[in-house]
Amino acid sequence: EQLVKAAIDHTRATGGKIVPVCSYVVAQFRRHPEWADLHA
Repeated sequence: EQLVKAAIDHTRATGGKIVPVCSYVVAQFRRHPEWADLHA
């Protein structure tokens, strides 16, 4: 969970987007609707 949060923070800081590939990250995106703007 800490690794995903670090990736979210880094992506937000650099203006990128995330393509969740593994099931864990997909589940984390579902649990955190506030991350929707980072979903590619």
